Amino acid sequence: MAPDLAIKKTHTGNFVIGNDASFKLTVTNVGGITAGPNILVTVTDTLPFPLTLTAKPSGMGWDCSGSDGAGGTEVHCEIIATVPPNNSLPDITVPVHVGQTELRKIENLARVTAPGDTNPDNDTSVDIVLINRIMREAPSLSPVGVLAALLMLLGVGFFGLRRTSARRS
Repeated sequence: MAPDLAIKKTHTGNFVIGNDASFKLTVTNVGGITAGPNILVTVTDTLPFPLTLTAKPSGMGWDCSGSDGAGGTEVHCEIIATVPPNNSLPDITVPVHVGQTELRKIENLARVTAPGDTNPDNDTSVDIVLINRIMREAPSLSPVGVLAALLMLLGVGFFGLRRTSARRS
């Protein structure tokens, strides 16, 4: 048995062009023994076009930075930790802005590295994001607005009935 750190990258909902969104990165020791004591765990994540950072990535205890590179914005986070089996480190939040694009989906890969990690197969996580062009919001009415609209419709209907029956007389 050995320590085995795995990473999971997730997001909520579809991303919308021109809006902000975020990813969550979770590192878990899925191995049979403790990772550590006090090992350096590193997480990297290159944000693909059209994503850019809106703020510094963060997570309790993590030292994170972001910089522009040839392949996109590079996120780099480090923590010195001891990770018992079946335990996770604090989540990392990566806040992003969705720029203009014709793409309808993007794939984003994050990676974790640590000394003594014995299984490289789960050291990466790909998150597929669907991108919407615009956010369509239904118009909202207050309860008073709904009641006023209903009364108006009923009044118009009643008035129409009165005119029709008056013509028939």
